[in-house]
Amino acid sequence: MRNARPPSAAPDPIDARLQSALLGQDWPLLEKLCRQALRKNGRHLRANRMLGFALHKQRRTDDALKAYQQGATLWPDDAELLINYANVLLENLRNDEASPLLERVCALRPDHAMAWVKLAQCFYDIRQHEKGLEAAEKAVTLAKNATERVAALNQRAIHRRELGQIREAVRDSEEAIALNPQEPANHANRLLFMLAD
Repeated sequence: MRNARPPSAAPDPIDARLQSALLGQDWPLLEKLCRQALRKNGRHLRANRMLGFALHKQRRTDDALKAYQQGATLWPDDAELLINYANVLLENLRNDEASPLLERVCALRPDHAMAWVKLAQCFYDIRQHEKGLEAAEKAVTLAKNATERVAALNQRAIHRRELGQIREAVRDSEEAIALNPQEPANHANRLLFMLAD
């Protein structure tokens, strides 16, 4: 990436201040530090990543989306920035706008199960169930732990239900229950799918 620091360069002192504000959950300070960093260098990666996050934490959604959009224009291949941008869009039911961002994240991080889970979740709300099932199946194969696998199974089950694959959806729910029997949503999904059968 252009403007990325060479490995031998000294750490950027603003990064430590940004991290400190982030860890302290001081969102106004984090916003201020990001804006200072961006005035000095508009392509400062961490400031571009964190400005939208700080604004979102302050419930300034429109400002957060503008900041993320600008950051994504400058850093279109930064998966962290893109997924945070997509999450704000999803929270605001703007799945049509989030889906290309999440598809890009999956292209950048094809081995990350949770990126595929998030894409499957996005496709559910815009009724693209075949694409959602495909993303969920990818997530199931990539899951590295029980949490990732349960999330992937749940996404696969809901898309299967929408595509009329009810018995397969029940089986996915049963596997999710076996992995995490304490989660009420797993049991509720199974019962709903059984009623649909």
